[in-house]
Amino acid sequence: MNRYRWLPVLFVAIFSAFSSSAQEQTLDPLDSIQVDQLPEYIVIVSESTGRIFGRKLTAINARGSKYKKALDDLEDALSNKNRIGIQNQTDLLNTMSQLGFEYIDSFSVGSDADYIKFVFRKKAEHRN
Repeated sequence: MNRYRWLPVLFVAIFSAFSSSAQEQTLDPLDSIQVDQLPEYIVIVSESTGRIFGRKLTAINARGSKYKKALDDLEDALSNKNRIGIQNQTDLLNTMSQLGFEYIDSFSVGSDADYIKFVFRKKAEHRN
């Protein structure tokens, strides 16, 4: 029985490693994102409940938009763990701010409110 007493410590260490890296953002992978090619307003859907061992679901609807390629590149950067890989909504807000966007509003989607739509606008210095 005593030989398994280290198991809770191992679980806490693994969980801490996943949760502590959420706030450490580097914007090097976003260098390929051209802010001037993005629209003035962007709506990003984010999963509000999150997952214990997984990435935060983020989506940008770019269908039919003349900014489709730029929006798809942004969505890929936010979702792909090898680029930014948003872990939580704080990461999303901070990353978008560092990209040159300001938070405008958010609202929940659906009756269960599992998803939140965030509205961002380019900061004044990035507007055309």
